[in-house]
Amino acid sequence: MKLTLKNRLPSISSIFTELMISTKRFPAECVYALIGAFAALQLVRDDVLDSGNGIYWIRLLMLAAIAFPLNLSISLLLARRKTCSLGQFWIIKSLIAMGSIVFFFVLDPESYPQDFVHFWLLFIAVVLLVSFAAYLQDGDTLAWWHFNKILIIRLLTGALYSVVLGAGLSAAFATVDKLLIEMDWVYLRYMWVFIFTVFFPLYFLSGVPKRFDASLLIQHYPRGLKYFSQYVLIPLAFVYLMILLVYEFKILVQWQLPDGMVSALILGYSGIGILSLLLIYPIRNNHENAWIRSYSTYFYVFLTPLFVLLMLAVLKRVSTYGITYQRYLLLAIAAWLLFQIIYFLAYKRATIKAIPISLFLLALLINYGPQSAMSVSLASQKKILLRLFESEGLVSDGFLQPVAEDSIAVPTAVRMASSLMYILDNYHPEVLQSILPIDLEKQRDRISKDQVLAANNTNTYRNARYELNNQIKRDLHLDKFAYYGRFNQDDSDLLTMSYHFKSSSSTIDIRDFQYVIEQRPYPDSTQIDTVNNLPYRQSKDAQASTVTLRVGGVDYKFVVAEFIRQIVEKQPDQLKSYEISTPDQGFTKQYAIPSSSLRLSQKIGQLEVMLQLQDISFDYKKNKEITIHSARGAYLLKFNGDVN
Repeated sequence: MKLTLKNRLPSISSIFTELMISTKRFPAECVYALIGAFAALQLVRDDVLDSGNGIYWIRLLMLAAIAFPLNLSISLLLARRKTCSLGQFWIIKSLIAMGSIVFFFVLDPESYPQDFVHFWLLFIAVVLLVSFAAYLQDGDTLAWWHFNKILIIRLLTGALYSVVLGAGLSAAFATVDKLLIEMDWVYLRYMWVFIFTVFFPLYFLSGVPKRFDASLLIQHYPRGLKYFSQYVLIPLAFVYLMILLVYEFKILVQWQLPDGMVSALILGYSGIGILSLLLIYPIRNNHENAWIRSYSTYFYVFLTPLFVLLMLAVLKRVSTYGITYQRYLLLAIAAWLLFQIIYFLAYKRATIKAIPISLFLLALLINYGPQSAMSVSLASQKKILLRLFESEGLVSDGFLQPVAEDSIAVPTAVRMASSLMYILDNYHPEVLQSILPIDLEKQRDRISKDQVLAANNTNTYRNARYELNNQIKRDLHLDKFAYYGRFNQDDSDLLTMSYHFKSSSSTIDIRDFQYVIEQRPYPDSTQIDTVNNLPYRQSKDAQASTVTLRVGGVDYKFVVAEFIRQIVEKQPDQLKSYEISTPDQGFTKQYAIPSSSLRLSQKIGQLEVMLQLQDISFDYKKNKEITIHSARGAYLLKFNGDVN
C-alpha cells in the first residue's frame, strides 16, 4: 500500500484520542504527571523561590519524577504476567503511593544537598527499570529490543511534537502581545511547562506497546538507525579507540601516569561502543554485516586495556585528593565496565539485557548505605581535612584549630579550603560537628534569629545555612582561601596571587626633571597635548601590561608587567620587608615600596622620560601572564638641549 502524507502524519483528533486512551490505561501514571505539572507550574512563578516555599514544590516535582516511571514499570510487569486481579493491581499502586509520600517527607535537599545526588541516581534506576520490567523473566531478547525501540521512538517523537507545539504557541503568544493586548509573560512559561509535563508524558504513554511477544511486536528495523549505527557511531568509536591506544602506547614508552582527561575519553568510547552494540543487535548476524559482527565480537577485547588505563587515571586522582562522589561514580562505572568485559567475554549465552539490568542494580547499590557514593566521599574528605590540619599541628583534642595564615603554605591552605568547601556544598554542615569546637546547632539558631538577616531575606533557612557555612570558614581562617574553590596539586603554579604595590611616599621627587605628566589609567590615544612645543599622547595595550608615551614622533614604551615580574620573582626577600600584613589578607598582598624602586626610565636622543609608579594592583600567576587591574603614576620629562 502506498503511504501518503495523510497516512504518515497523525491528525489532531487521533492524537487527542490517544491521550484519552493513555489516561484509561495508565491512570496512576497520569495522576503523577499532573502532580509534577502542578509543582512545576508553581516553580516557574517569579516569587516562589525567593519566598522559601520553592523547596516543597521541588520535592513534589522529584516525587512525581520518581513515581511516574516506577508506576509505569510496575504496570508493564503486571500486564506481562496477566495474573494480577484489579484489586491486587490497586493495592500495589496504593503501596507505591504511600512510599512516594514517605519519599516526599524524607527528601530534604535544602537541608541535605546530598539528596539531589540520591534523587538523580534513583531516577536513573527507575528509568532503567522501565526498559526491562516486562522482560525480567523472559529470555526473548529480540522482543525486548523491539519493545524498547518502540519506546525510544515514541519518546523522541513526543519530544519533537512538544518542541514544535511550544514554538508555535510561543510565536502566537508574542504576536498577540505585540499586536493586540499586552500579555504577562509568565503565562508563556506556564504553557511550556504544561506541554512538557502533561502533553508529552501522556503522548508517550499512549504509544507504549500493549503486546510483548516478538511475533506481535513491529519488528521492522529502521533504515535510518542502521545508517546511524554503521556510519556514525561505530566509526566514531573506532576514532576514540585509535586515539586511546596510541595514548596508552605513549604512556608505556614514557612510563608516566595518565592525564585525568583520559577518563572522559575512555568513558566516551565505552558509551558510544555499548550504545552501538545495543542498536545493531538485531542485524549483527546478517550476512551483509560481517564487519559489524566483528565489531561486536572484539569490542570488549579492545576495552580491556582501556579499562586498565581508566583505573590508573582515576586512582591517581583518588590517591592524591581523596574520593568525591564524582570520583566514586567513576570508580563504580569502572567496576561496571569490568563486569561487562568479564560477562561478555567469558559467558557464551550473554544477553544485552544485562546492560540495563546491571546498571539498574549499580545505581541502587551506590545510592544508599555505608557503601554509597555520598557516604564514602564524606568519610574520605573528612579524613583528608583532618590529615591536612594534623600535618600543620592544627588539631587539638580531635578538633580543628584556626589556620595561621602567615605560617602555612598557600597550596596547603587552599587544599584545606577545597576539602572544607566540598563538604559544606554537598552535605549538611552538622556532619562536621565531631571535628569542630563550636556548637553548630546553637550557631545556626543564633543566625536564624538575626533580625537583620530575617528582614533582608525571605528564605531565612537557606540564608541562615549560607551564613553558617561562611561562619565555619571564617572560624577556621579559610574564607580567603576558599575563593579559589577546587584545588589540584598539579595546578599549584597556577594559583593567582593579588598584589597591591603603592609608593611609600605620596610625594613625587621631580628634581632634575622639567615636566610632569599625569599617567592616565584610561588614556584616550586620540587626544593630543603639547609639552615643550612637542605634541604628545598616551596609550596602553589591551592588558595594560605596556604603557606608551609618544612625544613628537618617538615612542617611549614601558613594559610594566615585566618590571613588576622582576620585583616579585627576583627580589622576594626585599619585597617581603615592604609587606603590610593584615589578619585576613589571604591571597591579597599589600606592599609599601620606596618610590625609587618603582621607577622605569628611558632616554632616546635628547629626551629622558621616567615613569614613576605610585599605585598598582595586579594578579600574578607563576609562569603566566600578569594581569594588571589598575595603575597610577606620572611621567617625568627631562630635555637635554633642542629635541625639535
